[in-house]
Amino acid sequence: MSSTTGYIPLDSNAPWVFSRVTRNNYVDIAFIMLVLYDHVITLGEEIKWIWTLRWGLPKIIFLTNRYIITSFFVLSTVSQTIYPLTLSVCKFVGSFLTWSPIFTFSAAELLMIIRVCSLYGHRKLVIWFLGICFILAVTSSVVTQVLFLRSFFATLWYEHLPGCYINYDGAPIQWHTWIPSISLEGILILFMARKVIFYRHDMNRTITVIARDSAIYFVILFVGIVLTVVDAVHDYIPISLLLPTQCITSIAVGRMMMNIRGLILDDPDHTLHLARTLEFASRHDSDLEVEE
Repeated sequence: MSSTTGYIPLDSNAPWVFSRVTRNNYVDIAFIMLVLYDHVITLGEEIKWIWTLRWGLPKIIFLTNRYIITSFFVLSTVSQTIYPLTLSVCKFVGSFLTWSPIFTFSAAELLMIIRVCSLYGHRKLVIWFLGICFILAVTSSVVTQVLFLRSFFATLWYEHLPGCYINYDGAPIQWHTWIPSISLEGILILFMARKVIFYRHDMNRTITVIARDSAIYFVILFVGIVLTVVDAVHDYIPISLLLPTQCITSIAVGRMMMNIRGLILDDPDHTLHLARTLEFASRHDSDLEVEE
């Protein structure tokens, strides 16, 4: 049957779709509120530790993750919980807001690269290698995303169901976008693990905090992306985990930076840092801003 209203006609899949969309909306809203709650309770630390940084890549990463990417989360969630929507809004959601995972994971990976390079004393070989890996990963994700945008089209859902319906010409290929991120994260965690093992008998608070934050972040991101890929391929997962994974990643990015920055500012004599490991350990506070 064809619809004269622009909505998909009700069919046998409608009950399952209504149930899944409702579950996804509740979960997404819960994680958005978690992100906003984290912003509120860490605002004091942000003002004290981040706003005092001079402008550089770490500060730009933090503020982009904190405000621009969070705005993408909110816009995406709002658009999926409103009824009725126009077809133009659906097309905007599909063509623009689907880029937000790439922005989220790229910001997190840049921060991880900065931390790993600091642990390796900013060796040129490490910087060049990780920089090339980052460029290849982002380029692969962008190319895959462009191919995905060429294959999808957005329509309205069933009548009375909020949000939009994203359909594909052929098999969905967006899950390929997350494979480069998983690969790059694996390389970064191996670099981090090697340095932690090397200093296992000479651990201090700085190394401990970096290792802990990085391990937690990697596990969350790896599990979230793997489950997202499984859901895209086999549709086994009862809810979509892509936005929750982005939300947790966004929180982790902010926390990782504030944790290490707090350690530095709370230790003006630098007694907790290994000068041979973290280059910023032997600098004055005005120079520490460059690292994190």
